[in-house]
Amino acid sequence: MSDVSAETKLSELSAKVDDMVLGLKWMFSLFLLFLSIPNFCVSLSIFHFSQIFQNALPGMPLPFLTVAIISHRIIHHLLCLIWPLAGVLNIVMENAFETGPLERPFSAFLLDCNYA
Repeated sequence: MSDVSAETKLSELSAKVDDMVLGLKWMFSLFLLFLSIPNFCVSLSIFHFSQIFQNALPGMPLPFLTVAIISHRIIHHLLCLIWPLAGVLNIVMENAFETGPLERPFSAFLLDCNYA
């Protein structure tokens, strides 16, 4: 009798812990989204920097990286949006890949990119 009640208590506790972990994941993903908002807003001002460089440095060539970022600013906008969306997708799709040797490949990809 005590084994059955212990198992039910353990399963209830496990469900509560899973809910708490999911809540923490959502809290951290919202934190990531809110931290990404200023980054995206700054990326929108890249065009203004090209005007500042033209006024401040007339006739002087800009470094290659500066020219590349100014001329391809849409790529920077997309990069500012990819990481927060990847974090949310990691939470939403966490149970989609729980079979086979590729268990949670998206999580492994994010961890690999963060620590590379």
